[in-house]
Formats: sequence, C-alpha cells, structure tokens
Amino acid sequence: MSHRPFLDAPNAPSRGPVRPLFALSAVVLAAAIFLFDTYAPIEIAISVLYGIVILLAAPLFAGSALAFVAAGCALLTVLSYVIVHGTDMLGAAVLRCMVSLAAIVITTVLALRMQAAMAVLRASEHRYRRIFESTAVGIWEEDYTGVAALLREVEQQVGDDLEAHLLAHPELVARCMRRARTVDVNAAAVRMLQATDKRQVIESLPDLFLPESFGLQARLLAAFMAGRDGFEGANAIRSFNGERRSVLIAATFPPHMRQEEHVFVSVLDVTERSKTEQALEQTRAELAHVTRVATMGELTASIAHEVNQPLAAVVTQAEAALRWLRRTPPELGEVSDALNAIVLQGRRAGEVVRRLRAMSRDVEPSRMPIDINEVVQEAVALLRRELTDHAVELRLALAAGKLEVAGDRIQLQQVVINLMMNGMQAMDAAPARVLEIRSRHLAEAVEIAVVDCGRGLPEADMTRLFTAFFTTREHGMGMGLSICRSIVESHGGRIRAERNAGMPGATFAFTLPTHAAAIAARPDDVAGSAAARHGTA
Repeated sequence: MSHRPFLDAPNAPSRGPVRPLFALSAVVLAAAIFLFDTYAPIEIAISVLYGIVILLAAPLFAGSALAFVAAGCALLTVLSYVIVHGTDMLGAAVLRCMVSLAAIVITTVLALRMQAAMAVLRASEHRYRRIFESTAVGIWEEDYTGVAALLREVEQQVGDDLEAHLLAHPELVARCMRRARTVDVNAAAVRMLQATDKRQVIESLPDLFLPESFGLQARLLAAFMAGRDGFEGANAIRSFNGERRSVLIAATFPPHMRQEEHVFVSVLDVTERSKTEQALEQTRAELAHVTRVATMGELTASIAHEVNQPLAAVVTQAEAALRWLRRTPPELGEVSDALNAIVLQGRRAGEVVRRLRAMSRDVEPSRMPIDINEVVQEAVALLRRELTDHAVELRLALAAGKLEVAGDRIQLQQVVINLMMNGMQAMDAAPARVLEIRSRHLAEAVEIAVVDCGRGLPEADMTRLFTAFFTTREHGMGMGLSICRSIVESHGGRIRAERNAGMPGATFAFTLPTHAAAIAARPDDVAGSAAARHGTA
C-alpha cells in the first residue's frame, strides 16, 4: 500500500487557505495575460500562457466547470485580438490567435484527462483503504530497508547459510526486528494488540514479540533475503496489556516492491481456537485414559496371571531355601541359588506392576524419543496371557535396529494393544489364529502393521471403521479404533485399515514420522517436551 495522502474530490484537492490562493492566482494571471497581450507592443502568442491558468484551475474545478474556465480564456484571447486588430484578418496576428486557442484546447483536454486518471486512482485508493481498514485480519506494512542492509553484511560473512546463522543468534534477530520500520497498521491489528491507537503499535511493535518467536522471525527474514514470494507460520505475541496471543502470520514480499524493501504482514488471532484445541486434546487424553482402564478390566485374567507367576515362583524358591537351611549341615550354595531366583522373580513382578501402573496413569502426553519396537514388545508382554487364552500364535517381524519416533510411550502402547485386541477378537471363529506384527522404516517415517487372519472387513464398513461409537462387536463400545486414530494423528501420523490380499483377515497399520522428521516439522513442540522432561521448562 502506498501511503501518500489520499486524493480529495477533483474540484477540491486542497483545503483551507490553499484553495482561495489558487483561485486568486488564476484570476490575477489571467488578467495579467490579457492586459499584456492587449497593450504590449510585442507580437508573440502571449495567449498560450492561458494554459497556466487552466492548470491552476484544474485542481479547483472539474469537468464542465473547467471547460467553462477554458472557454473564458479563449474568449479573452479573441477579445484581445479584436481590441488590437479590429476585424482585420491579418495573417500573422490570426496565426498567433489560432496557436493560442489551440494551446488552450490542448491544455484543457490534457487537464480533463488528468482529472479522469486521478479520479480512477482516487477510487482505487479509497477502495483499498476500505479493505485495509475493514478486514478482520490484522495487517501491517513493514519497511525492511535497514533490515536488508544489515543482513547483506551478515551474508557476506556467513555465506549462504543465513537461516542457520539467524537461528543460532537470536540477538541478531532482535536487532533486525528493531531495524524494521512499521509504516502502517489497520484497525484490526490495533484491536488485536489492545493498543490505544495506531501510533502506539507503530512505535512499539518490536517489544511485543516473545523470545520464543525468534525462531519464526529468523526463518521469515531468511525467506525475505532469499527472494521468496512469502512466508507463513504460527507465532506468539504479547498484547499491550501483557496478554499472550497465539497468531498465524503470513508475510508477503511483493516483487514490484522488492526495490523498496517493503513487507506486508497479515496476522490472524487464533488464541481462542488454540484454547479450544487444547480443551479438545485434554478431553481426548481423558477419554483415552478411560479406555485404557476399561482395557485393563478386560485383561484382568492376564494381569492376575502375570503377577501370580513370579509370586508363585518366589514362594516356591523361598520354601526350597528353608529346606536347604534345615539340613545338617545347611546347603548354603543351594540357599544362595534360591535367593538369587527370588530376587529375579521379584524384579519380574515389579516390572509387571510398573507396566500396569504406567497403563493406568492419567498423565499429560509427552513427546520424547522412543523406540517403537520397544513399545511393541511391551504391549506383547501385557497381552501374553490373552494370546494364550485365545489360542493365538504371535509372529513378530520387527525391523532390525531402532525405529525412533517422537511420541508418548503410553499412548502409542495403547494403540498397539487396541489393534492387537481387535485382531484377536476378529479371529475368535477362525480355525487358524495367527497374529503378525510388523515394523519397517520408510523414508521419513516408521510403520507398524498388525495382521490377522480373521473374518475380514466388509466393504460397507471400511469408511466407518475409525468413527467413534461404530463397532461390529455385539457388546463393543466402538471407541478403540477411534482413539487409535486420534492418538496417531496427534503424533503427526496416519492410520489405515485394508483387507488382506489373497488371504482372510485384515491389516491395520499406522505410520509415524521419525524423531528427526518430527523435530524438523515441529521443533518448538518436540524441544519443549524434551526440556520439560529434563526439568528445564
């Protein structure tokens, strides 16, 4: 947007004492030209100077009014000729008169065209101003001339890796933000920042950015210097009353204004939407916790078996140790072996309890680097007795090495357990019950697939499988697969179901971005979770 003063009406471009001054100047000049043309002995086309009178009148009169002024100038030209030469048609005098009249006509036509062009420009300016001021999105224009000069000096020192340098030096980003000059802001930006007027925003804008927003500002500056057309990202800003606001920023770098180093920034306030999303995320986490507890209720027999096995072994080994102690002499070597076995079984029981407590805890989801293969192994350990009771053969085809993702261990464990339970229940009537779990590494993601050989998936149900409260079981809640989808998508992944090709059953598979890909996509979220985990945030 250009910030010239807006043009007024064609017949009144100037106000106050300027308008009468223009009118008086035009009248005085017209009178002077008439007198000089009439009584001066010089034989030249003095009347062409009436063009100046028309130009002086152009800002004051529009259309027919300006044509009337031009007609008056033409009349004065003819009157002067008649006074000097009478009705004699002298060749040179007539030629001078015709030249003067032609100059008046040409000047008038040009002035009228100028007025028409200015009217179009004025309408465009007013239309843009209405859009600029009435839009609900905060907009401001930044002059990056000083910023560009500073960053060109930095580029000469660091070469092409400007973005990395800016990300590593937040103090440089702060200097650039102070050098940026805010040219104008609209009313929506003033309201969003809870400022008293535009001037307050223009003078204090750099002070409103929070330290955690420097990463986004660094990437915006790098995009500007790289000659890109624009940049988008999520950010946080502080209003003038100290309230933190979540915003989406879209910066555009118009090519036609590249030489002027101007940047247009649109800011959409999404604070309320972010709060709603956080509330939905909390509700989803609570629902997932309820489902985990319900799943544990279904696995009561397996849980009892898992705990009773090491406890029974502890009792057996303790009785054996007592017998060895009662012998004469006591068999201390056997006693030592029995005590070592008791320690091992006690640790095994403790590990079972730890896994059960982790499943039942209601804690905030975290994002930390975890090996998805370990998550699968832990889920298998929890369902070992359930596999035995359902006479299911488990086959593991896990990729070698670590498959590291950024996620919440308990939530991802719940996904695997839900898919395993779903597969086992689908094979209740199958003659051969084989459940296979596969893992593999993709380009920037990992995939976990749970394959059963059960009743398969009807075509009519394929589009509704992950819908809440949809179930094919007689007493099912219809929440397991829906929660699986919610958890996977909150981790930036995707979940799908498909019928097995050439064999009975179905495959449920989900993909998750690798830990490195998750950091690249959402560095602040992953870093924040890691900091919180280590007590630094």
